[in-house]
Amino acid sequence: MGILTKLFDRKAAGPTVATQETTGQLFHDPLCSNAENVFAQLRPLVDELKMVEPFGVGRNGASLPLNRTPELLALQSPNEDMGWAEFADLMFSTWLTEKELNIHVWKNQRGKVYGYSVLPVNRRKTTGGVDYFEVSLASGGVARYSTDEVMTLRFSRNPRNIDSGISPGIASMVWAQIDDVLAQYQLAHFENGAVPAYITIIRASTQEKYLEKRRELQRNLHGAKNKGKTLYLWRQFLDDGSEKDEVEVKTIQGSNASLAIKDIMS
Repeated sequence: MGILTKLFDRKAAGPTVATQETTGQLFHDPLCSNAENVFAQLRPLVDELKMVEPFGVGRNGASLPLNRTPELLALQSPNEDMGWAEFADLMFSTWLTEKELNIHVWKNQRGKVYGYSVLPVNRRKTTGGVDYFEVSLASGGVARYSTDEVMTLRFSRNPRNIDSGISPGIASMVWAQIDDVLAQYQLAHFENGAVPAYITIIRASTQEKYLEKRRELQRNLHGAKNKGKTLYLWRQFLDDGSEKDEVEVKTIQGSNASLAIKDIMS
Protein backbone atom coordinates (compact mmCIF):
# COMPACT_ATOMS: atom_id res chain seq x y z
CA MET A 1 0.00 0.00 0.00
CA GLY A 2 1.56 3.30 -1.06
CA ILE A 3 0.39 6.84 -0.58
CA LEU A 4 -2.06 8.27 -3.07
CA THR A 5 -0.33 11.63 -3.47
CA LYS A 6 3.10 12.98 -2.70
CA LEU A 7 3.73 15.68 -0.15
CA PHE A 8 4.48 19.14 -1.54
CA ASP A 9 5.91 22.20 0.11
CA ARG A 10 4.17 24.85 -1.97
CA LYS A 11 6.51 27.63 -0.88
CA ALA A 12 9.62 25.68 -1.78
CA ALA A 13 11.07 25.44 -5.25
CA GLY A 14 10.01 21.82 -5.72
CA PRO A 15 8.28 18.87 -4.06
CA THR A 16 9.34 17.80 -0.58
CA VAL A 17 9.08 14.03 -0.40
CA ALA A 18 9.71 11.76 2.56
CA THR A 19 11.10 8.31 1.79
CA GLN A 20 11.11 5.04 3.69
CA GLU A 21 14.47 3.29 4.16
CA THR A 22 14.01 -0.42 3.62
CA THR A 23 17.40 -1.96 2.84
CA GLY A 24 18.44 -4.53 5.42
CA GLN A 25 15.28 -4.48 7.53
CA LEU A 26 13.66 -7.57 6.01
CA PHE A 27 14.42 -11.00 7.46
CA HIS A 28 14.96 -14.03 5.23
CA ASP A 29 17.03 -16.11 7.66
CA PRO A 30 15.34 -19.38 8.74
CA LEU A 31 16.07 -18.43 12.36
CA CYS A 32 13.46 -15.69 11.99
CA SER A 33 13.15 -12.27 13.60
CA ASN A 34 11.35 -11.41 16.83
CA ALA A 35 8.31 -10.33 14.80
CA GLU A 36 8.23 -13.55 12.78
CA ASN A 37 8.53 -15.68 15.90
CA VAL A 38 5.49 -14.11 17.59
CA PHE A 39 3.56 -13.14 14.46
CA ALA A 40 0.42 -15.14 15.25
CA GLN A 41 0.07 -13.52 18.67
CA LEU A 42 1.15 -10.09 17.43
CA ARG A 43 -1.12 -9.77 14.38
CA PRO A 44 -4.49 -9.18 16.12
CA LEU A 45 -3.00 -6.55 18.45
CA VAL A 46 -1.37 -4.61 15.60
CA ASP A 47 -4.60 -4.72 13.60
CA GLU A 48 -6.40 -3.09 16.53
CA LEU A 49 -3.71 -0.46 17.16
CA LYS A 50 -3.53 0.80 13.58
CA MET A 51 -7.28 1.48 13.56
CA VAL A 52 -6.79 4.24 16.16
CA GLU A 53 -6.49 7.64 14.48
CA PRO A 54 -4.40 10.10 16.53
CA PHE A 55 -5.61 13.68 16.95
CA GLY A 56 -4.51 16.78 18.83
CA VAL A 57 -6.25 18.19 21.90
CA GLY A 58 -6.59 21.89 22.72
CA ARG A 59 -6.35 23.58 26.11
CA ASN A 60 -10.05 23.09 26.74
CA GLY A 61 -9.85 19.37 25.96
CA ALA A 62 -11.54 19.61 22.56
CA SER A 63 -10.04 17.79 19.57
CA LEU A 64 -8.16 19.99 17.11
CA PRO A 65 -8.60 19.87 13.33
CA LEU A 66 -5.70 18.35 11.39
CA ASN A 67 -4.76 21.71 9.87
CA ARG A 68 -3.86 22.80 13.43
CA THR A 69 -1.58 19.79 13.92
CA PRO A 70 0.65 19.43 10.82
CA GLU A 71 2.74 16.77 12.56
CA LEU A 72 -0.33 14.52 12.80
CA LEU A 73 -1.53 15.48 9.33
CA ALA A 74 1.75 14.12 7.94
CA LEU A 75 0.87 10.70 9.38
CA GLN A 76 -1.85 10.28 6.76
CA SER A 77 0.90 10.03 4.14
CA PRO A 78 4.10 9.47 6.15
CA ASN A 79 6.35 8.85 3.14
CA GLU A 80 6.22 8.14 -0.56
CA ASP A 81 6.18 4.35 -0.02
CA MET A 82 3.55 4.01 2.69
CA GLY A 83 0.15 5.25 3.76
CA TRP A 84 -0.95 5.38 7.40
CA ALA A 85 -2.13 1.74 7.57
CA GLU A 86 1.13 0.27 6.29
CA PHE A 87 3.28 2.71 8.25
CA ALA A 88 1.35 1.98 11.47
CA ASP A 89 1.66 -1.76 10.81
CA LEU A 90 5.45 -1.53 10.62
CA MET A 91 5.67 0.97 13.48
CA PHE A 92 3.61 -1.04 15.98
CA SER A 93 5.17 -4.36 14.94
CA THR A 94 8.63 -2.94 15.65
CA TRP A 95 7.50 -1.32 18.91
CA LEU A 96 6.08 -4.62 20.21
CA THR A 97 9.00 -6.85 19.20
CA GLU A 98 12.26 -4.87 19.30
CA LYS A 99 14.10 -3.13 22.13
CA GLU A 100 13.36 0.26 20.58
CA LEU A 101 11.46 1.90 17.73
CA ASN A 102 13.36 4.60 15.84
CA ILE A 103 11.44 6.96 13.56
CA HIS A 104 13.24 9.45 11.34
CA VAL A 105 11.31 12.74 11.39
CA TRP A 106 11.54 14.54 8.05
CA LYS A 107 11.61 18.35 8.32
CA ASN A 108 11.99 21.09 5.75
CA GLN A 109 14.33 24.08 6.08
CA ARG A 110 11.78 25.94 8.23
CA GLY A 111 11.57 23.05 10.67
CA LYS A 112 8.11 21.95 9.56
CA VAL A 113 7.44 18.19 9.79
CA TYR A 114 6.34 16.71 6.48
CA GLY A 115 6.96 12.97 6.85
CA TYR A 116 8.20 10.00 8.85
CA SER A 117 10.03 6.77 8.16
CA VAL A 118 10.71 3.79 10.43
CA LEU A 119 14.42 3.03 10.58
CA PRO A 120 15.59 -0.59 10.34
CA VAL A 121 16.48 -2.17 13.68
CA ASN A 122 19.96 -2.13 15.22
CA ARG A 123 21.15 0.95 13.30
CA ARG A 124 22.23 2.98 16.34
CA LYS A 125 26.00 3.54 16.37
CA THR A 126 28.39 5.44 18.61
CA THR A 127 31.58 7.23 17.56
CA GLY A 128 33.59 9.38 19.94
CA GLY A 129 30.84 9.20 22.54
CA VAL A 130 28.24 10.56 20.08
CA ASP A 131 25.21 8.45 19.12
CA TYR A 132 23.86 8.49 15.57
CA PHE A 133 21.90 6.26 13.19
CA GLU A 134 23.39 4.83 9.99
CA VAL A 135 21.10 3.44 7.31
CA SER A 136 21.93 1.70 4.02
CA LEU A 137 19.70 3.20 1.33
CA ALA A 138 18.04 1.28 -1.47
CA SER A 139 20.04 3.42 -3.92
CA GLY A 140 23.28 1.98 -2.55
CA GLY A 141 24.32 4.97 -0.47
CA VAL A 142 24.50 5.43 3.28
CA ALA A 143 22.56 8.01 5.30
CA ARG A 144 23.45 9.21 8.78
CA TYR A 145 20.98 10.83 11.15
CA SER A 146 21.69 12.47 14.49
CA THR A 147 19.60 11.72 17.56
CA ASP A 148 17.94 15.12 17.05
CA GLU A 149 16.49 13.83 13.75
CA VAL A 150 15.21 10.53 15.15
CA MET A 151 12.38 9.90 17.61
CA THR A 152 13.05 6.84 19.80
CA LEU A 153 10.18 4.99 21.51
CA ARG A 154 10.48 1.97 23.80
CA PHE A 155 7.65 -0.28 24.95
CA SER A 156 9.33 -0.42 28.37
CA ARG A 157 12.70 0.46 29.87
CA ASN A 158 14.96 -2.40 30.82
CA PRO A 159 15.64 -2.06 34.59
CA ARG A 160 19.06 -3.70 34.13
CA ASN A 161 20.01 -1.20 31.46
CA ILE A 162 17.84 1.91 31.49
CA ASP A 163 19.35 3.09 28.19
CA SER A 164 17.90 0.01 26.52
CA GLY A 165 14.36 -1.23 26.09
CA ILE A 166 12.39 -4.42 26.36
CA SER A 167 9.30 -5.50 24.45
CA PRO A 168 6.76 -8.35 24.66
CA GLY A 169 8.47 -10.01 21.69
CA ILE A 170 11.83 -10.02 23.45
CA ALA A 171 10.27 -11.23 26.71
CA SER A 172 8.66 -14.21 24.96
CA MET A 173 11.82 -15.13 23.02
CA VAL A 174 12.57 -18.19 25.18
CA TRP A 175 9.26 -19.74 24.07
CA ALA A 176 9.77 -18.62 20.49
CA GLN A 177 13.16 -20.36 20.47
CA ILE A 178 11.47 -23.57 21.57
CA ASP A 179 9.09 -23.18 18.62
CA ASP A 180 12.13 -22.70 16.37
CA VAL A 181 13.65 -25.92 17.70
CA LEU A 182 10.43 -27.84 17.04
CA ALA A 183 10.05 -26.35 13.55
CA GLN A 184 13.64 -27.19 12.56
CA TYR A 185 13.24 -30.66 14.02
CA GLN A 186 10.19 -31.27 11.82
CA LEU A 187 11.98 -29.79 8.80
CA ALA A 188 14.91 -32.16 9.26
CA HIS A 189 12.56 -35.09 9.81
CA PHE A 190 10.66 -34.58 6.55
CA GLU A 191 13.58 -33.45 4.37
CA ASN A 192 16.13 -36.01 5.54
CA GLY A 193 13.81 -38.86 6.35
CA ALA A 194 15.47 -39.25 9.75
CA VAL A 195 15.27 -37.99 13.30
CA PRO A 196 18.35 -35.91 14.17
CA ALA A 197 20.33 -36.97 17.23
CA TYR A 198 21.66 -33.60 18.37
CA ILE A 199 20.91 -29.90 18.44
CA THR A 200 24.10 -27.87 18.17
CA ILE A 201 23.61 -24.34 19.50
CA ILE A 202 26.35 -22.04 18.23
CA ARG A 203 26.57 -18.81 20.23
CA ALA A 204 28.00 -16.15 17.95
CA SER A 205 28.01 -12.37 17.99
CA THR A 206 27.34 -12.21 14.23
CA GLN A 207 25.73 -14.46 11.65
CA GLU A 208 29.02 -14.60 9.74
CA LYS A 209 30.78 -16.10 12.77
CA TYR A 210 27.90 -18.53 13.22
CA LEU A 211 28.09 -19.72 9.60
CA GLU A 212 31.89 -19.99 9.76
CA LYS A 213 31.75 -22.15 12.90
CA ARG A 214 28.93 -24.24 11.43
CA ARG A 215 31.00 -24.96 8.28
CA GLU A 216 33.97 -25.91 10.46
CA LEU A 217 31.91 -28.35 12.50
CA GLN A 218 30.31 -29.86 9.41
CA ARG A 219 33.75 -30.46 7.86
CA ASN A 220 35.10 -32.21 10.96
CA LEU A 221 32.03 -34.00 12.33
CA HIS A 222 30.25 -36.08 9.71
CA GLY A 223 27.30 -38.19 10.85
CA ALA A 224 25.72 -41.24 9.22
CA LYS A 225 23.94 -40.79 5.93
CA ASN A 226 20.36 -40.51 7.20
CA LYS A 227 20.56 -40.57 10.98
CA GLY A 228 22.56 -39.23 13.85
CA LYS A 229 22.65 -35.75 12.34
CA THR A 230 22.53 -32.45 14.17
CA LEU A 231 20.42 -29.32 13.93
CA TYR A 232 22.22 -25.99 14.04
CA LEU A 233 20.78 -22.97 15.87
CA TRP A 234 22.33 -19.51 15.96
CA ARG A 235 22.02 -17.58 19.23
CA GLN A 236 23.33 -14.03 19.31
CA PHE A 237 24.24 -11.97 22.34
CA LEU A 238 22.07 -8.88 22.00
CA ASP A 239 21.62 -7.29 25.42
CA ASP A 240 25.06 -7.27 27.00
CA GLY A 241 27.07 -6.59 23.83
CA SER A 242 29.29 -9.62 24.46
CA GLU A 243 31.47 -10.80 21.59
CA LYS A 244 32.09 -14.23 23.13
CA ASP A 245 31.49 -17.16 20.78
CA GLU A 246 30.88 -20.71 21.87
CA VAL A 247 29.38 -24.02 20.79
CA GLU A 248 26.84 -25.95 22.84
CA VAL A 249 25.63 -29.46 21.94
CA LYS A 250 22.37 -30.84 23.32
CA THR A 251 21.21 -34.44 22.94
CA ILE A 252 17.58 -34.72 21.84
CA GLN A 253 17.20 -38.31 23.05
CA GLY A 254 19.59 -41.20 23.35
CA SER A 255 17.33 -43.64 21.54
CA ASN A 256 17.07 -41.28 18.56
CA ALA A 257 13.45 -42.35 18.16
CA SER A 258 11.39 -39.42 19.42
CA LEU A 259 11.74 -35.80 20.48
CA ALA A 260 12.09 -35.26 24.23
CA ILE A 261 10.19 -31.99 24.70
CA LYS A 262 10.83 -32.00 28.47
CA ASP A 263 14.61 -32.07 27.98
CA ILE A 264 14.54 -29.15 25.53
CA MET A 265 12.36 -27.05 27.82
CA SER A 266 14.63 -27.82 30.77
